[in-house]
Amino acid sequence: FLKGEPTEQGCCLDWIARLALAHPGVKIKVSAGGRVLLNVPAVKDLSERIALTLGRDFRGQLIPAAGEREGVRLQGFVSRPEFTKSGASHMYFYVNRRFVKDYLLNHAAMTAYRRVIENRRYPAVVLGLEVPPGEVDVNVHPAKMEVRFRNPRDIYALIVETVSSAIGAGFPQTREAGVAGGAEAGRVAYTARVEEALRRYRVSSGPEKLFFKEAPGRKKEIPSMQPMPAAGEASTELAEPEGRTRFSDLVYLGQVAGTYLVFAGEKGMVLVDQHAAHERILFEKLRRREAETGEREIGQRLLIPEVVSLPPRDFAFLTESVPVLEEAGMEVEPFGGDSVVVKALPAFLPPGEVKTLISDLLSDCGEADRDLPLVERREKIFTVLACRGAVKANRTMTSPEVSALCRDLDAISHAATCPHGRPVAVPVSVFELEKMFKRR
Repeated sequence: FLKGEPTEQGCCLDWIARLALAHPGVKIKVSAGGRVLLNVPAVKDLSERIALTLGRDFRGQLIPAAGEREGVRLQGFVSRPEFTKSGASHMYFYVNRRFVKDYLLNHAAMTAYRRVIENRRYPAVVLGLEVPPGEVDVNVHPAKMEVRFRNPRDIYALIVETVSSAIGAGFPQTREAGVAGGAEAGRVAYTARVEEALRRYRVSSGPEKLFFKEAPGRKKEIPSMQPMPAAGEASTELAEPEGRTRFSDLVYLGQVAGTYLVFAGEKGMVLVDQHAAHERILFEKLRRREAETGEREIGQRLLIPEVVSLPPRDFAFLTESVPVLEEAGMEVEPFGGDSVVVKALPAFLPPGEVKTLISDLLSDCGEADRDLPLVERREKIFTVLACRGAVKANRTMTSPEVSALCRDLDAISHAATCPHGRPVAVPVSVFELEKMFKRR
């Protein structure tokens, strides 16, 4: 039942790579057919072992991640949001140094990344859980590749918190318990994702086994997210991984094609997509404003309210979304039949394009988005509004505008990508420049 030699060899190398990542202090050498296929020395730094095992392109793209909850420790490395893969094959999870394939763990990591990477892209993660033996059952799969946790909610929350902190994608938090709105919506959306993950986890793992029934009971409610730093608060410690660019420290050189801002820094050049940068800034302001200040985005009232006629399905979607639109500073009301009247727009949007904005909002929110709960739909709507309000390509920016853009980028916790997942900035190192000019 063996497959071809290359296929079997690849499977063996995958298995050995998993061992290599779990034991960085052990030298591993693999040979076949007179060729050395893998030769990794013993190292103390796990990130170096990752680069040696998975490829050099991982070097410089990893962020350390560590956390603890309810006696369970998590540590390892996760990739920067701009460094993604087309599949989930570079997501490695270990439980007590044993490699596992677990839907719950993958889902938790993707929840942490979902605001900062493009759809159908996947991060690279190498994370190890240290779990007390009585808290995990490893005997649920003949190959020991699956596990079952006694408290999966705690495990899920630990991964989301730890990875979010590492990549600077923290969930919004309110200043006090009574403030509702953005933070509450974020928590409800998070809770819905946890419940969906746990439902699938229970279905795939089967009913609870006797292994856990003799253990003392634990609370069943969803663990709350621990407070994350707000934009501009404690961002140096959590939201700015080592190596993050501080845009205000760069020297502005000029603009290319009316779209890309060129900066010089100590390590080379940095090219910034002005639209993507401004889009991320507006999105973060919308997402965090109510959570941090208890206030909604300030809207600008139209001198003449505009009536927009809609098909029945679009009318239903828009009227259901009114609470989210109001949070963004947009005032929309039903106006008889299948029409709505728009009385105010967010201050960052041009007032003369109401019908175009409504049309774009409806077309960008596809069928799948329309079926989402309101709390999940919120981020999609904010993404559309931020995209329409951001400075466009082929627009000349003045030096004061560029300086303000840099300050705003430095003030938010995640500035690597726009809400769609496209890169905000692309560095070009001195080494790369020297290679271009044949100096190396």
